[in-house]
Amino acid sequence: DNLHNFFKTSIADHKKITLLHLLTHSSGLPAHRPYYQKLVNFPQAERENRLKDWILAENLLFQPGTENLYSDLGFILLGIIIEKVSGQSLAEYWQQIIQAPLNLEKGLFFASKRNMTDMACAPTGTCGWSKIRLFGVVNDDNCRAMGGVAGHAGLFGTSQAVLSLCENIILQFKGDQQAPPYSSKNLRKVLSNKQGPWVFGFDTPSVGLSSSGKYFSDMTVGHLGFTGTSFWIDLQREIAIVFLTNRV
Repeated sequence: DNLHNFFKTSIADHKKITLLHLLTHSSGLPAHRPYYQKLVNFPQAERENRLKDWILAENLLFQPGTENLYSDLGFILLGIIIEKVSGQSLAEYWQQIIQAPLNLEKGLFFASKRNMTDMACAPTGTCGWSKIRLFGVVNDDNCRAMGGVAGHAGLFGTSQAVLSLCENIILQFKGDQQAPPYSSKNLRKVLSNKQGPWVFGFDTPSVGLSSSGKYFSDMTVGHLGFTGTSFWIDLQREIAIVFLTNRV
């Protein structure tokens, strides 16, 4: 599927962008834009559509599929596509499809949809436009302006819950465990299909410079968060490591 099927884009280059391009950061969309500076002037109910339109109006930095560049914008669009296809909010979809089947409801969640008074969260800075110190509030300005839930940011979790998710991925990859709505066969296909530095939403270790160090195998996937968080999963050796800090 391409973006035109979901959003009826009129820009010729944008019609070439597929879901694969978004998942592997090869769409040509910029890495980041400070949309929140304009977004906060609109009612909350209008913000997602405004943001979608602004992203779809961006000039591409390269032709889709020709290069790789991490893009928040691409993952924001993926979140909106999930909502469009499923008919649910992203938070509802996450809860029903991932959280509940994997028993992660207590430790991995969108903070904006949960009472955070009982959680001890490390601060990640001060909001540049509201001046609020950020405890248990998403650090990303665009996500915060969207209400705290987006395809590129907004999830909170304990180290144990993130590790449980990583362990589940290993078990599913091996075929020892199933989790709806996808099969172990499809998961292995996805995690074995490297497109540049990324594997369908997951990062892979950079040669000589990776935060994973130098001991992980070639069959390793992971994810880094802007606020000083990361996990790495060695699918060959069946090892997962989670590292959570608030060093933005």
